[in-house]
Amino acid sequence: MNRSERLALIVLAAAIVASSLVHLAAPVGPFDDAFITFRYVENIVAGRGAVYNTGERVFGVSCPLYAGWLTLLKLAIPSIPLPVLAVRGNMLLLGVAAILVFLYLRCLGLPALACSLAAAAVALSAGILRASLGAMESPMFLALLFGALLACLRGYGTTAVTLASLSALTRPEGLLVVAVVLVASLGRPVVSARTLTTLMGLAPLVFWILGATLYYGTPVPHSVLAKARPLYPLAPGAAFFFLLEETGRWVITGVVMIVVAIGRSLGVIARAGNPFTPFIFKIAGAGLMTWLVYRWSRRGSGRLTAAAMALPIYLAAITVFYAVTNPLLLTWYLPLVQAPLLVAVVAQWTPSERRGRAPSLALLIIPTLMLTTAAASSFHQVLMAPSMLRHGANRPRELLQLDTYARTAAWIGKNSLPTESVAAPEIGVLGYLLDRRILDACGLVTPEALPFLPVPPGQRGGRLGPISVEFITATRPDLVATLPAFAERSLLVSPWFEDAYELVHEEPFIESEPLYRAVLVFRRRASPLLGQASALDLTGS
Repeated sequence: MNRSERLALIVLAAAIVASSLVHLAAPVGPFDDAFITFRYVENIVAGRGAVYNTGERVFGVSCPLYAGWLTLLKLAIPSIPLPVLAVRGNMLLLGVAAILVFLYLRCLGLPALACSLAAAAVALSAGILRASLGAMESPMFLALLFGALLACLRGYGTTAVTLASLSALTRPEGLLVVAVVLVASLGRPVVSARTLTTLMGLAPLVFWILGATLYYGTPVPHSVLAKARPLYPLAPGAAFFFLLEETGRWVITGVVMIVVAIGRSLGVIARAGNPFTPFIFKIAGAGLMTWLVYRWSRRGSGRLTAAAMALPIYLAAITVFYAVTNPLLLTWYLPLVQAPLLVAVVAQWTPSERRGRAPSLALLIIPTLMLTTAAASSFHQVLMAPSMLRHGANRPRELLQLDTYARTAAWIGKNSLPTESVAAPEIGVLGYLLDRRILDACGLVTPEALPFLPVPPGQRGGRLGPISVEFITATRPDLVATLPAFAERSLLVSPWFEDAYELVHEEPFIESEPLYRAVLVFRRRASPLLGQASALDLTGS
């Protein structure tokens, strides 16, 4: 082992240690959506089955393998709370993903130091770390993605397809990995013993499809059905342009920070000013994607194997997929693009550029990318006031919102019967802490909501995923818990709702903002519990 290889291993180890320390030091604060998976896991551990509401077999999670992983952790260490197990478990998964990135790029023939820098970027990028600290399944998906790509590159077809199948059980986007790896591993469609052996890697996916169909009646996650209605109607092209903007941020944010800092020190840029607009980031993102397509097409014309082309093909496929389906790209979706993009850019470091014989944009883009990763990670983890080390995955406002829902769950638990149902447009923490039948207005775990999605524009207003009058009319829950922002143009202006339900509690949130002043709890007037006011406090105190 030469000096460069030893330095590379030191860089890789230091990055994994730093990433682990962030997971250990940051407060445990999962995203609200993570608690939906947690409730499934808790029900499995308690012997109630893989369900959200007891007795209702609804496939409401899109990450069954990750839910299985958390179940094993909880069964192995029952004394540790599930949110803590999820974040600490993600620490291990992200470390594995970084190691596999290093091995994958080494297998492509890149220098050890370049490989370790790319792995460090994946382990320490602010967006990837935030999704990991949010207790989402992104780190598991990345580990399986790069494991599949590495196995494919080394010619282990069955292993590659098996890992790709497992990625599809971690997130639906894993089906793209399955398609890409199958094409790269099988080559020409000739039936042979080797082909059949490779196809055996599909066994985990096939078994899950059969099992889910028998248990739930469908292998398609209910959350996918809801979002396809669509749950979040967006303007055409919104997801693609957002992805372009985020791509630009991943590449030039470090340069932006330095330029703004220098400009402010010289008095050229006002302290509160920033000349860099989302449009500039979109241009940078479009430029990077165009450059990547050009570079890979040049390298792939007869000089790269199908296995070596699997990474850029996956990256192109997921970009097209998001552009066509136009989903609301949540925080934990972005690592599925960001990490492969980082690796694909570093993979452009060709032998001529390593020796410095040929001037190339790669000599500018790759260092800029690494600078951005270092600057943005430092800023979000340490320097920024609401840094991840101080607040975890959620920002202060989000933490306050989760705490408000936790208090709301406690109030409902004390002031309702176990047999009563609760409807809400945000069910994460509320549903996890409340042992009641939950009706999800967004339809992620509630089939009854699908006919009413998307919510009519007149009721939706400027908000995404509100709670509609028609949904409440059809399901007649005993209680409804919602922020005014979700109900301002639906429930709160409905004469029917005013007659059928009464406001019984307000849990304060941000009193200075009318749409977020409190979580409002309504009770159905026809509830027999109304005659028991002496036993239960229904005044909101």
